[in-house]
Amino acid sequence: MTPSRVCRIAVAVVAATVVLLPGQVAAADPPDTVPPGPPGRPVITGITYTGATMTWAPATDDRGVITEYAIWQRTPDRGDMLYNVARTTSFRFGGLTPGTSYTFFLRASDGQNYGAASEPVTFRTLTAPVESQPPSRPGTPVVTALTPTSAELRWAPSTDNVAVIRYLIYRVFGTQQTLFSYGYEDATGRLNVLVPDLDYTVVVVAEDPAGNRSAPSAPLRLRTPPDPAAACRVAFAGPTPGMPSTYRLAVTYTGPGRMHWSVRFTLPAGTVVAWSWSAGWQQVGDQVVFWYEGWADSLAPGETLTLDMALTGPGRPDPATVRLNGAAC
Repeated sequence: MTPSRVCRIAVAVVAATVVLLPGQVAAADPPDTVPPGPPGRPVITGITYTGATMTWAPATDDRGVITEYAIWQRTPDRGDMLYNVARTTSFRFGGLTPGTSYTFFLRASDGQNYGAASEPVTFRTLTAPVESQPPSRPGTPVVTALTPTSAELRWAPSTDNVAVIRYLIYRVFGTQQTLFSYGYEDATGRLNVLVPDLDYTVVVVAEDPAGNRSAPSAPLRLRTPPDPAAACRVAFAGPTPGMPSTYRLAVTYTGPGRMHWSVRFTLPAGTVVAWSWSAGWQQVGDQVVFWYEGWADSLAPGETLTLDMALTGPGRPDPATVRLNGAAC
């Protein structure tokens, strides 16, 4: 009799690995089509004449991701309007009008969908008293950060018999003052869309809830630094036939990206820019600067800027050391 044999078979379980063949693409995660739930009803605290703090319970999402909260304002005449966006569950309003009612609500986003709106919340800012005492004069502004196109400022705060609700930053040019920006309640401010290699003079004025304004601060004078990306080439021609004192300076921008511009150059001793219709300009001694700060006029790569001007002086008025946004041409 043949003895029986007992065979033991070892079974191995091997994890499968998917190998993509050439031209195959891994399947993408399914799109997120489920919007978040509504945020909690907003709660308002810290109401002042021009501000308030809003907080709320976070919204929930099927994938646990909330990227932002859209803050909507409900108005009686224009309907619902997007006011701002928050990435935390609190927001500080500023720049509101004293004695005014406001209604806001929230919608959460998961990066793909906006969810349902929260319950709205209504509050009223404090009513401004009737009085005529202006705030004290702010301290002289100082620069805390400076780039070719922006500046951050701070100053010693004003005092007032009621409160200081905001600061106004004015640009001074000769005898003219133009509102440049609004400062914050904490006596800081930011200037944006500045022109590289250009001089600015600014003062700060404080305002109280009744609309009384302080005397201007002492002026701050600053020059923005050159733009490190600026590059250019230049040509000078003239006089124009039939106009013996008219010349043209052509500056071609050879750098990357669009930019607002300033052009600075040196004229021979005794030469004066009598007039120009091309842009704003200023001459101090033999130093001349042209600039344009409008939203519509910025230079694109390869674009040529032409500056026509009437020059008077003892000899040939060819400019020297021409610079575009601080970069030598």
